[in-house]
Amino acid sequence: AKQLLNSIVMVSIPRLSQFCAAGDDEQYHDLLGSIVHGLAITTLPALLLLFMLSDYVVFIVGGEAFASSADSLRILSFAMAPAVFAAFATNSVLLPNRGERLILQSTIIGAVVNLVLNLIAIPLWGQDGAALTTLIAEAAVCGSAMWWGRKNCDYRRLLRAQGRTLVTVMMGLCVIGLACVCAERLMGHSLLTFFAAGGSAVALYAVVLLVRRDSLALSLLHRRRK
Repeated sequence: AKQLLNSIVMVSIPRLSQFCAAGDDEQYHDLLGSIVHGLAITTLPALLLLFMLSDYVVFIVGGEAFASSADSLRILSFAMAPAVFAAFATNSVLLPNRGERLILQSTIIGAVVNLVLNLIAIPLWGQDGAALTTLIAEAAVCGSAMWWGRKNCDYRRLLRAQGRTLVTVMMGLCVIGLACVCAERLMGHSLLTFFAAGGSAVALYAVVLLVRRDSLALSLLHRRRK
């Protein structure tokens, strides 16, 4: 899922680089806003869905023997957000502005944080500690990359432009959580619950996107009709 979301960022690098080379700040920030919009409406719902269905995902992938790793997967699900937005900060902001050295520094910071915290957390909490250090390391990479990219990207401007998107995502998170809880209450803890919860959550979220007239959702719907 992380690689799929990162592909949204990667395909935009040539166009972003073109805008940077031409000094077209308006077009550059417009495209950045579109990327943030796409990442927000996909990453956060995927994060919540993985968190809610971690027990079932672990059972399907590893069987009953790995049931104890569900908590680790829940922790790692939260790492999806900083990991994806770190990719945004490095590949959409720093890279088009020739910030390769800063990207390397962010990567080194994440590696050092992960290594040091692993030495502390794994002896204390085992696999959960390893998952927690991964989350912190991803957050460190994301934070450092965004900090160094602040001269090239007006993050406040991007955030202000995504007000409607944030409301839509919050509504979507509510219906996804409700779908998962209701499915488990009605059907119990079974494999069928995974498919019912996942299917209903995705369907309800799609309805929210369409009701809110999300631009990306409407664009995809229009393309399917052609």
